[in-house]
Amino acid sequence: MEWIIINVFESILLTWFLTSLVHIKRKKGLYRFLICILNLTIITLSNYINMYDIFLTSFLIICNVSLSYLFVEESLNELFFICCFENVFNSFTIILSVMINYIFHLEIVHPLGKIIYFILALLLIKYMKNKIFFYNQNIYLVIGIILFGLHFIMQNLLQVYLILKVEIPELIILFVMLFCCVIGLLIILSKVAQMNKDQQEYEKLKQDIKNEKTLLYLYEQLKITKHDLKHDYQLLQYYLTEKDYSKVQELINSKKDIVDSMPTLFSTRNKLLNTVINGKILEAYSKNIKVESVISIHDINFIHDYDLNTLLSNVLDNAIENNNEGLIRINIVQDNMLLHIKVSNTVDPQKSSPELITQKDHRSHGFGLKSINRIVKKYQGVMNIIHNQEEFEIQITLLMQ
Repeated sequence: MEWIIINVFESILLTWFLTSLVHIKRKKGLYRFLICILNLTIITLSNYINMYDIFLTSFLIICNVSLSYLFVEESLNELFFICCFENVFNSFTIILSVMINYIFHLEIVHPLGKIIYFILALLLIKYMKNKIFFYNQNIYLVIGIILFGLHFIMQNLLQVYLILKVEIPELIILFVMLFCCVIGLLIILSKVAQMNKDQQEYEKLKQDIKNEKTLLYLYEQLKITKHDLKHDYQLLQYYLTEKDYSKVQELINSKKDIVDSMPTLFSTRNKLLNTVINGKILEAYSKNIKVESVISIHDINFIHDYDLNTLLSNVLDNAIENNNEGLIRINIVQDNMLLHIKVSNTVDPQKSSPELITQKDHRSHGFGLKSINRIVKKYQGVMNIIHNQEEFEIQITLLMQ
């Protein structure tokens, strides 16, 4: 009876760990229930035949990945990474509990292991939630394979100790190898995290360069306008001298269209929002695209700068790139605890696509949509896309925590 309770508790812990690191898109209760039953079945089977070898580990990962793929937002590579990470984490807690039991002669390996698992998982999930995000999907696969290899090594070392009942020298070797595995894992994850941070900085730098080019273009246009105004002023003086008021009116009307077509910039309390939106307005202006904007916000400090920049840049880039000297409407409104973002644009039939395209490189196709989706889920929001032959509109609502 005791081992059944331990198996149920272990299945619940594993289910909690996996479902806390993914974004569930449908039927949360059913998904958690199926994952729990699946893991309970496999764990019970492994205990029944008194083994937890590499075959059962592989089978457990495949089943968890396959079932999760039907209910969550993450890709197969991301799910493989998360499941392998859980296996390494589980093996680490088991070996740690074995070490503690050996040193203090407690003889409560399984209960202690689950307690350690729960305590460490609380800290780990809090740290990892919404932070494990790599631009290249292949990184998830490579790291997942490495984690699977580490799990295989740790499980074999554990089996050697438990089955052969090795003494203290072998136990020290086990501890040293475990320590090396964990250190290696931390080094790998830290390097990948640094690569991810560098990628973010690179994307931000590209956006800054793009904004700078747009500002330079606007500066050149202003120089040209200033030069033309000198001649217009001279011509205006001539018409007034000749009392040719009809020509004066004609000149004023011709310049009115130029003034009306100039972009209207805005200023809010959020400097980053000003930079992103105004930069995109100027970029649209340089491509003969008109922009109408309604911005009404008080405080949006709940969203990180990088997420705000990525979200707005991807949405507005899509509106600009799929436009053809048309119109873009930007609405950003704060309503109590909700932030509503709506961006619509007239569609160029030759460029339009039902998917968000934020880069011309076909290898990056869909990357913008995935980035937006990740940020929307991170802030417990919803997204809706309306697309037809005349207009493309994306509606986003974020929960202000």
